[in-house]
Amino acid sequence: MIGGTELSNLHYLFHHDYYCNPAKSNEVLTRQSFQASASEIPFAEQSFVLKTQYPGLLLGLGYPHDDGSGSSEAVKLGCSLDYVSGLPVIPGSTVKGVLRSLFKRKEAHEYIQALAEKDLDIDALEKELFTEDGEDVFFDAYPVTPGQLLAFESITPHDEKGLKNPIPIKLLKVRPGVEFLFRFRLKNEEGQQLSVDEKLKLFEALLMITGIGAKTNVGFGGLEPGAERGQR
Repeated sequence: MIGGTELSNLHYLFHHDYYCNPAKSNEVLTRQSFQASASEIPFAEQSFVLKTQYPGLLLGLGYPHDDGSGSSEAVKLGCSLDYVSGLPVIPGSTVKGVLRSLFKRKEAHEYIQALAEKDLDIDALEKELFTEDGEDVFFDAYPVTPGQLLAFESITPHDEKGLKNPIPIKLLKVRPGVEFLFRFRLKNEEGQQLSVDEKLKLFEALLMITGIGAKTNVGFGGLEPGAERGQR
């Protein structure tokens, strides 16, 4: 799944070797070239592809990543990178959590009904789709776009003193235009309100509405339709 001239496991680099030379590590992180193929990502029965929009996608900012050195070159917030491949990854638990959060918002219930084009019991549907007793499985989402996937972004936190001497914070983000394969194993159990195809269509529509990852309130994490599986 991964190829390139300067091949390095970016998870290991970011979490182990990074602070030996932050400037060099930053160069490798953003210049690493991947060759990702959807056909090489197993263990899913249903899937769709969504593409990141400008300004990109922020993943795993809450993960610790700071040696306390105060280096202006260093990335001080985390990033979600797969332990084995080094690819940026959207955990299945994040996908499930984002989708379930909409079902918990009463103001979104009417919209879910409209998207599903059915008269639904939303509270019951939430239990069908997201409880631990349910049969549906949400897998990690991986990029299927070849090339350079990561870039840097800066944010400037403000406090009660306003804009006086703000210090930008460097972040690692997934670039705009990167396609992710969202994967599921969905069941069509007797008595459920939605079929497998209806669930998949609803999940895709909801993710494009809400986005995913951090800082969605300021534009990050927006998603749009990607290429069909056989057309990339």
